[in-house]
Amino acid sequence: MPKKIDLMLAEALVARGLVAQEQMDLFLQEADGSGEGLQSALLTRGIVGEKDILTVLAGKLRIPYVQLKELTVEQAVLDKIPIKIATYYGFVPLGIRGRVLSIAVAAPLEVRARDEIRIQSGYEIETMLAEQSDIADVLEKWRSGGMHIVPQIDVSPRKEAATKVAQEVIMPAETIPWAPKEPPRSQFNKEKKFLGEILIEKGLLTAEQLALALGEQGTTKEFLGTIVVKKGWVKEKELLTALSERFNLPLVDLRATRIDWDMLQYFSSSLIFDDHCIPFARDERCVTMAISNPLEAWTIKRAEEESKGFELKLALASREDIDGAIKRYQTYMQQKLKIICQKKST
Repeated sequence: MPKKIDLMLAEALVARGLVAQEQMDLFLQEADGSGEGLQSALLTRGIVGEKDILTVLAGKLRIPYVQLKELTVEQAVLDKIPIKIATYYGFVPLGIRGRVLSIAVAAPLEVRARDEIRIQSGYEIETMLAEQSDIADVLEKWRSGGMHIVPQIDVSPRKEAATKVAQEVIMPAETIPWAPKEPPRSQFNKEKKFLGEILIEKGLLTAEQLALALGEQGTTKEFLGTIVVKKGWVKEKELLTALSERFNLPLVDLRATRIDWDMLQYFSSSLIFDDHCIPFARDERCVTMAISNPLEAWTIKRAEEESKGFELKLALASREDIDGAIKRYQTYMQQKLKIICQKKST
């Protein structure tokens, strides 16, 4: 019988269209028979990227997904956690708050392993997920003395924000990106009118409707555009035109745009499926990504981080258009996976 966490991961990956159901059933059988676990089985065969798996698990288990590329750790943490224990169990200590030790692991810990770490370290354990290669790199730097260390700082990270968005978590406090950065301002107008002003000027909204929408916004915390569209006062296409003017972003029709589907595999499935972002073009310098709401600062910050050195350019598309592109991407991935499985079976 497959493990509960394997069934949860399988269901999520199938729901996102990254693996077909009939193929996933075979992988579950193989993982259960070999005892290696579904995560390891998928990674060994190159079926799904590790980042996709970890972001899925982070969302399902409600724990942060950590990127360790530029790890900063307090000296006090290293003094209290022997490197032999960290190496044996394959984790990176990130911080200590009271009696709680935060660690990064490449896969959710089993109860026995968690208890052993707790007993040997003397701390309650809080886990976060990170890529195996990143953990190996950090442990090697730790052993060789090449890891970036800072003096001890009293830190109280806002775990709730990390759990909600599965964002990068790096300690200490000055490197924790809790406050979202502004979206890429190079594309935005220097002097901007408020969205409500633009809608009124275009005759799409009355002053009375704007006042009602702003009052509701104070209670629901929804975006103004979401409220006026939901009430039927403004059509989504009209809202996109206003947002395009407000943020100086081009409108794009993804149905009429050639999308490099292979490029999407360099971005996490969470960014695509959960945040509804579609990177559709790339050159030597830039990645161009379609979004439906330029006010989603967390989403845009995440997209910038995942662009990995490329300049991020934004374009606006309707939510319906983006959802349609996601479905086409799912179909493309399912067809590609079938070809891979056929080649491996011959």
